[in-house]
Amino acid sequence: MVNIVLLTNQERLIRLFSDSGMQNTGKIRVASGIHEALSAISPMRQNLIFIQERLGEMSGELLAYRMDAELKGKKVKIFLFGDPEAIPVSGRKPFNAVLDTALSDKELSAAILEILSAPAAGTRKKKFAAKNKLPQNASERKSVVSGSPDLAETIEDVVEIQGASSFRAVDFSPGEPSPATDLPKTPFQVKLESALDDANGAHVVPRREMPLLPADPFAGPLRVTWGKPSLLELIRERVFRPRFLIILGAVFACCMGLMIFLFFHQQKPAGTAAAPGSLSSKAGEERSESSRPFQNIPGALPAFLPRQAADSDYGKANPGWERYQGPLTEFRIFREKGLIRAIQIIDRGGQGISPGLLSSVLNEIAGSRQYVIETTEQKGTYLIEKGSVINGDRIIFYRKEPERSVKAFVLDLK
Repeated sequence: MVNIVLLTNQERLIRLFSDSGMQNTGKIRVASGIHEALSAISPMRQNLIFIQERLGEMSGELLAYRMDAELKGKKVKIFLFGDPEAIPVSGRKPFNAVLDTALSDKELSAAILEILSAPAAGTRKKKFAAKNKLPQNASERKSVVSGSPDLAETIEDVVEIQGASSFRAVDFSPGEPSPATDLPKTPFQVKLESALDDANGAHVVPRREMPLLPADPFAGPLRVTWGKPSLLELIRERVFRPRFLIILGAVFACCMGLMIFLFFHQQKPAGTAAAPGSLSSKAGEERSESSRPFQNIPGALPAFLPRQAADSDYGKANPGWERYQGPLTEFRIFREKGLIRAIQIIDRGGQGISPGLLSSVLNEIAGSRQYVIETTEQKGTYLIEKGSVINGDRIIFYRKEPERSVKAFVLDLK
């Protein structure tokens, strides 16, 4: 029996899974949050997770990526309720299938029953194949021919006789096991057939094929990959660019000048007065030494947030989330076990989010300002860009067309 976890707050989906035909396929648990869904996972059984398209402030894609990372090594299959045409092919990596919510209740129930019945059918086929396994080598075939009458009768029942010689009629080459005939129907098959009859002869709707989308002209020359790029790939992409060589030469000249300055500065006597500006340089070094990776400090706040208390009403309505309102920008932070796991920045002034703010957020939270755009998607007047930072964190930009100003920014920490 499989373990079914339904991550939703929609009455329609809960009603569909409350049907008696689905209750008999496995143990169904309904969860309203990601923590409750993770606690309902069974370590010993096959787990089928069904996620609605959006739950609160998080999309179904982010929920699936989070659960897929938490449940590595376990028997888990993830399915999404939503519009298959609205989800790009590159964004379906953690899903086994996408169920179209535009279908009627009868068609959607039939599609769910097809998914739930797949593990049970595979188990019966495996047991039947082990029971009717035929010998593969010559010594085993000889023992079968000269063996007991019971074993010979079993082989004759399974293999179809094609000639006068019984030895030539048996096919000992590896292949599919002979299907059993006239097997009695299981209680699940009887209930499934009765449920389909009640649906006015509606047939089981197969899962939709994931459509192949054409190349997006806005994607640019970047290579679309998932996961963390290797250091060798980054070097190949950037080392031979003229701009990179100019920057590298400028950095080398600065380093040489700094080394010469430090060499002569260390040879000065101890009583020599400090040069102007040396105090500010030491203070900057102390600040850089005292800085630590932000995500390793539980309960702390980033430096770019407004210096005011969080919105308590928003936190009560959305558990785990904190909202800080600035003059022109709104900040939302999601915490898990005291650590920041996601950040949303929304423009409320109409001018867009400044590049300086985005750079400071990436540098403080993710530890790097460099990122790679992997997919782009056009929705109305907005261009949605999805990618990742070098350390593996996921980023999403929402740009307003045609000025391409950043209206919202999402950073999902791994």
